Amino acid sequence: MTFDESFPPFLLHGQVERSYAQQTLDKFRDCFRSWIQPRLGRIALEDITYLHLLEFRRAMAEADLSVARQYSILMVLKLLFRFCRTRLRIPCYDPAEISLPRRVSTKVEYLTEQEVAQLVRIIPTHTHTGLRLRSLIEVLLSTGLRISEARSEE
Repeated sequence: MTFDESFPPFLLHGQVERSYAQQTLDKFRDCFRSWIQPRLGRIALEDITYLHLLEFRRAMAEADLSVARQYSILMVLKLLFRFCRTRLRIPCYDPAEISLPRRVSTKVEYLTEQEVAQLVRIIPTHTHTGLRLRSLIEVLLSTGLRISEARSEE
């Protein structure tokens, strides 16, 4: 079985069995279509070797992909190999042997109590829009939600 043949069942498994979010499945598709499929798509899973993966990683480095993008692509590759080994019972490369690049940890900065008070104070609550904004800001501050999560329709 090739990568091209294994990817649709992998996505179905992710959707049905793993209940991945649609955004996650879309990211998997993007990583597969942009990197995995063009370089490994026609190769049988059983034939993949360490040298194939070294060449794959070199191509990502030469394309000057960010560490985060490389990490995402390699994560999809690892999950795909794991799915093929455990669910489809295909003897293929051990995903545990694929090392991931180190991601730079970002420093999280928080608003001080004074900054929060100042932010809440300047919102004009005498208008409908102002009340809605104040509600949103208070939900974000009290729950730690990201704006995209608060806007989500799911």
